[in-house]
Amino acid sequence: TIVEDSAECVSWRASFAWGASTFRMTTTVHAGSPRIDTVLEADWLERGRSPKRRASSASDIPDTAALEGSPTSTIECPMLRALFDFSRAPKSLVCDTPFAAVARKPGIEAPAQRWADVPLQGGGVALLNDSKYGHSLDRTTLRLGLLRSFINPDQLPDVGRHTIRWALLPHRGGWLEAGVAREGFAFNVPFETWQVREQEGVIGDAHSFLETGGDAGFIVTGVKRAEDGDGLIVRGYDASGRGSEASIAGHTAFTAAAETDILEEPHDAAGNAIACQNGVARIIARPSAIVTMRLKA
Repeated sequence: TIVEDSAECVSWRASFAWGASTFRMTTTVHAGSPRIDTVLEADWLERGRSPKRRASSASDIPDTAALEGSPTSTIECPMLRALFDFSRAPKSLVCDTPFAAVARKPGIEAPAQRWADVPLQGGGVALLNDSKYGHSLDRTTLRLGLLRSFINPDQLPDVGRHTIRWALLPHRGGWLEAGVAREGFAFNVPFETWQVREQEGVIGDAHSFLETGGDAGFIVTGVKRAEDGDGLIVRGYDASGRGSEASIAGHTAFTAAAETDILEEPHDAAGNAIACQNGVARIIARPSAIVTMRLKA
């Protein structure tokens, strides 16, 4: 069913049931974006059973092009996965891990946080998600674990209502050059707007309070006022694993920039180069480094 057809996006929705569970899946494509977004609303009521209580076999579990359910051979453990098929078998799967990315071999289920990328000839396809971690690449199929039931130690691990978001992002070049790490972070922290009261003043058609530039491998993860009120605290990390250079500009020029520790105390021994040039803070981050800096205007 088409639920939205506008100049901005087109969305369609499918509702279905499996076992005792019900699902509603909405897929959206946006104008000017290659990303395909999916939201799955699930009321998961499946329960794991011991072999003696087993009531169904693997042949009872339907497969579809988008979702897959499967029990194990010894204990009935209903699982739900999203499936994504490729015309050729990819050779590896790049998984997002805390402050790094790791290439995994096909055939095993591997953990990933915000994204996993399938390298292809001339580009690739990234799978972004907001809450699921189990990824596996088996021949031409990429799987994302969504929900499961078991009997030990928790008999009802996922029973209840869930809203799960994921997106497919095709891209040219490698995951780093395509900015997949930033896209994964942005997918998990979506842009929000608020309506405010009318105020006096002048503002242009476009305005940036904080702008980052430089290598796509440097990810800004947090911006806050310093606890002592002296300056702005910006935290980020190098996602490339090779080191990266970045610049940070504010709506007013910065006059000083220095690295701090997580407690916002001076920290010069980390080995990251931070300087202020022409009102812009510039950072040279070590491979996989976590950087916290204090910026003063």
